Amino acid sequence: MDPLIHEYAARLDIIRTQAGEAVRGLDSGALNWTPLDQETNSVAALVHHMWGLERFFIRQVVGGYDIGRDRDAEFAAEATTADELERLLDEARKDTEATLRALRDEQLAEQREHRGNTWTVQGLLLYATSHLSEHLGHLELTRQMYQDRAGERP
Repeated sequence: MDPLIHEYAARLDIIRTQAGEAVRGLDSGALNWTPLDQETNSVAALVHHMWGLERFFIRQVVGGYDIGRDRDAEFAAEATTADELERLLDEARKDTEATLRALRDEQLAEQREHRGNTWTVQGLLLYATSHLSEHLGHLELTRQMYQDRAGERP
């Protein structure tokens, strides 16, 4: 893997690792709890969205593989176990690795169309990385709020 591509892959690995750590040990109540009745997401929905977002931007838009994404379903998703969510993160990792392994640094300047806009591959990788980081923060905060509410935080 070329050096710049390797940097994106490494950062995405860190985000996925931290997301896995945030869900590990949570029961179904914690995984599916939302801080507010409206306009907030559960840990399960956030991980499903992160899975869909990463696969969409990297596997589909950058790599050209149709993943059949259903964004609305990501936000309605629930989970029974943390293992289910960790498997999604691993699936995203495998898809991303396959796409990035085939990419070369000189391709970062190539253009891709998304929603009527033209993006460079590097711009898409940067957007996906920053957007996933944002949702990682939501995920960690939602876990902390649940644990605080349940009296589980030290």
